[in-house]
Amino acid sequence: ILTNQRLSSSHMSSLKFWVILAVGFSLFLIGIGLWAEKSHPGKSAIEISQTLIDLGKVKVSETKEADFFLKNSGQKPLQLFNISSSCGCVTAKIIRADGWESAEFGMHSRSKSVIEVAPNEQIKIKVIYRPYLMPVRGLISREVYLSTNDPARPRLTLKIQAQVS
Repeated sequence: ILTNQRLSSSHMSSLKFWVILAVGFSLFLIGIGLWAEKSHPGKSAIEISQTLIDLGKVKVSETKEADFFLKNSGQKPLQLFNISSSCGCVTAKIIRADGWESAEFGMHSRSKSVIEVAPNEQIKIKVIYRPYLMPVRGLISREVYLSTNDPARPRLTLKIQAQVS
């Protein structure tokens, strides 16, 4: 009977050791997570209501524009870079609420700088379509590409479509 009590007591000591070790390790992991959050608080986050705009009917001699509105709903500045387009007939520029405008970026004039969007700031991305630069008739679809530091959306694609005559 004494032998069974010692085994039982020994078993309990071993169980307590593993429980204490598991709780300690869990607290360690929680501490590392909190430290990482303080070292690198938040992140940037893209909020955009639409990524496709239909320009409708467009004459090949016209210029048409589409406005996309993007907001940084994250806690860190959102960086936009490497902005380009799928065709020489499409360019894009960034416009801030205070009136500042970037240069036009496109297939042959990629952005070489980084544009920062502050937390809670909304910007306009104006996409400009000039069909006469690449005259194609019929239903067309063109794209603008933006690289970002948003971990959920490292590459954003904005699309326009039109019926060109």
